[in-house]
Amino acid sequence: MKNYKKSEVRNWKLENIQPLTSSLLLMKRSIFTITLILIGAVAFSQDMHFSQFYNSPLTLNPALTGKMKEDFRFSLIHRRQWKQINSPYMTSAIAGDVNFRVGDASKNQKVGAGILFMNDDLGDGIFKNQSIMLSGAFHKTIGSQMRHKISLGAQSGFIKKTLLLPVFISEIRL
Repeated sequence: MKNYKKSEVRNWKLENIQPLTSSLLLMKRSIFTITLILIGAVAFSQDMHFSQFYNSPLTLNPALTGKMKEDFRFSLIHRRQWKQINSPYMTSAIAGDVNFRVGDASKNQKVGAGILFMNDDLGDGIFKNQSIMLSGAFHKTIGSQMRHKISLGAQSGFIKKTLLLPVFISEIRL
């Protein structure tokens, strides 16, 4: 470490300190960003599972929003898992979506919009997962014979997760 004379310390200006603080700030931001990326890569969660998942396309993939021959679609799906035990897992989803053409008919472009409500109840309400999601998708038919389609979709919404700890802890003590 270099020892500075008193005259050198007095002559330091804010311009000499500014690059040092901006580089530290950049380093902190970089470490924070890398940490978030690593947490996202390692983190996982349980999706809601349905035996007939193909009957609920909005829970499967947001790019399937509006991908149908009809003008609108409504779906309701419910699963009750392990009903032999005292507190079975129950999962329900209600979804609806519509599609409509964009531009002239020769371009074969469609846009889809939809909404999805899901409820997942694990064990007598100890853990609940409820969500409302809005979906949007764009579909374009491509190729010389118009047999291929490309779809791009996005889904966003609100998720509420509830854990009732007193009930959970009292059941562990028994």
